[in-house]
Parts: sequence; structure tokens; C-alpha cells
Amino acid sequence: MLFRSRRFTYAGTLANAKWVSLVDATLNVVNNIAIPCDKAVASVTADSTHSGAIQAAAGTKVITVPQYFLLDSSKTYAVCFAENDGTATDASWADST
Repeated sequence: MLFRSRRFTYAGTLANAKWVSLVDATLNVVNNIAIPCDKAVASVTADSTHSGAIQAAAGTKVITVPQYFLLDSSKTYAVCFAENDGTATDASWADST
């Protein structure tokens, strides 16, 4: 199986070289509300429902999702972002919507 990476460019006020994570939008349901961009979910290692936290290239707003085709294509993904270090302790994780 051939795995390809996919490049995306984010826009808006998020500064260069920040963190982005694609997360299955139905994950982390609390009181019937999905909260996929919680720091404990957005920072998870890449798998079929998470891209993993990916830092944009230095000086740019370009991220490369290395396992793009491993993400489950039947899912809808939330675009999460973080302004600090992109880890599970980074309280800046938020949903782009």
C-alpha cells in the first residue's frame, strides 16, 4: 500500500509554525456534545481517527499530514489548533469553527 502525505495551508490569525490536528468530529462526547479539540484528544498520536499534532513548517502556515490516506475516509474531521506546544498539556487547543 502506498502512503502519501498531504499539505494544507491554514489561514487567519493563527501565527506561523503553530500546531494543527485533524480529529474525528464525533470523538470525546460529553453530555451529548462532541468536543474533539480537547487537549487530551487533539494531541493523541496519529491513527485512523487522528492526524496527530502537526506543527506548521518554520515561518509558514503549511502543515503536512504524513498519513493522509490512513485517516478513515468515512469520518468527518474537526480541525483543531494550538498556539503553544501542541502537547496534551497545552491548554490552547481549540476548534477552528
